[in-house]
Amino acid sequence: MKVLMTAQSQTDPGKHYEIRESSGGQVYCMCPAWRFSQPLLKNGQEYKLPCKHLKALGYTELHRMEVPSWMFRRSK
Repeated sequence: MKVLMTAQSQTDPGKHYEIRESSGGQVYCMCPAWRFSQPLLKNGQEYKLPCKHLKALGYTELHRMEVPSWMFRRSK
């Protein structure tokens, strides 16, 4: 895992979120909006749409990112 940058929260200027790249090249954000959003299923893989921090880096809805397996929250 490599930290690409940190993004400041717009609602709480004292908070910062890391934008990371996994060893497999997957980019993801540690903000609550991205972490707790529901994954999409595409071709048997789970993906998430980018949050506003990732969109600011040029990732759009057309560039879906694979979710690292450790980010899954399994509901019962």
